[in-house]
Amino acid sequence: MGDIVIREEQLDKFLRSVLALVTKEGEGLVAELRAQRDADAAMFRAQHKMALERRLREAEEEIKRMTRAMEEEIERKICAVEEEIQRTRRAVEEEIERKRRAADEEIERKRRAAEDEIVRLRQTGGH
Repeated sequence: MGDIVIREEQLDKFLRSVLALVTKEGEGLVAELRAQRDADAAMFRAQHKMALERRLREAEEEIKRMTRAMEEEIERKICAVEEEIQRTRRAVEEEIERKRRAADEEIERKRRAAEDEIVRLRQTGGH
């Protein structure tokens, strides 16, 4: 086979044409990669936002659950204290009533003793 002779101008034109096509194709690939990167970044941000929102909702629900549990515990403690107050009040009222009866009985005993003493003194002539 014989040598193919290409003039330098034609070779230069051909190489510039190839370079232009390669550059254009490369720019297209870069643009596609950038678009894909931007789409991936947007997807990541959207997924990250959704995950954060989900975690926030879960945290809010946990706070609500804990608040309800604390309110119920406080209510139980209030009821227990109220019951203890009622028991103590009844015990104090019973103690007061017991002491009142004891005082009434003591007064009655002393009144009878005084009456007996008056009767005895009258019988003995006043002395």
